[in-house]
Amino acid sequence: YQFEFDGIFQTQEEIDNSAQAEQADIIPGSIRVVDQNQDGEINSDDRIIIDQNPDWYGSVSTSLAFRGFDLFADLFVVQGATRSNPYLADFNLGGTLQGKLNGIKVDYWTPEDPSNEYPRPRESTNDYLYALAVQDASYLRLRTLTLGYTVPQPWVERIRLRNVRLYATATNLFTLTEYKSYSPEVNPNAFPDAKAYTLGLKLRF
Repeated sequence: YQFEFDGIFQTQEEIDNSAQAEQADIIPGSIRVVDQNQDGEINSDDRIIIDQNPDWYGSVSTSLAFRGFDLFADLFVVQGATRSNPYLADFNLGGTLQGKLNGIKVDYWTPEDPSNEYPRPRESTNDYLYALAVQDASYLRLRTLTLGYTVPQPWVERIRLRNVRLYATATNLFTLTEYKSYSPEVNPNAFPDAKAYTLGLKLRF
């Protein structure tokens, strides 16, 4: 239940013609939010309910085999998910966007390099940071990748085995997302899924 982020004020004229014109401490580089009921002011009536659930999610997997080699890949995708990112709005996690040490690296607004995504860094930046922190948490993840090799049967029979297979597996190899955190699935104070690598030898007697 939050205000809706609507970019960054670029000029004083833009502020003067907005619903936030009468609010103190609003200057070029400040966060702009949507006047939902268009009554010319921003108050609690302009908050909206934001659905956090994804629009859809699914996975795609494939298996290939060629001359003893085999490859398995599993992709997992989540689209339309929304999360409130504490790294952008929680003081205890560095979410003040004041440009201080340990804050998240963002494209800050400056007079020389205007940005429409993040406000100017300054001591007083708590104006609507929680609206800014609502981010798209969609992602694409390579969840599993396995490459294997089955030793040819004549070689196996020499050592009196029925089957020998070597394989290497990587999990959570990479995640593509615009969500600014360790993982789009969990909050910064929780452990994200780690990458893991496994080497294996399968013998069949």
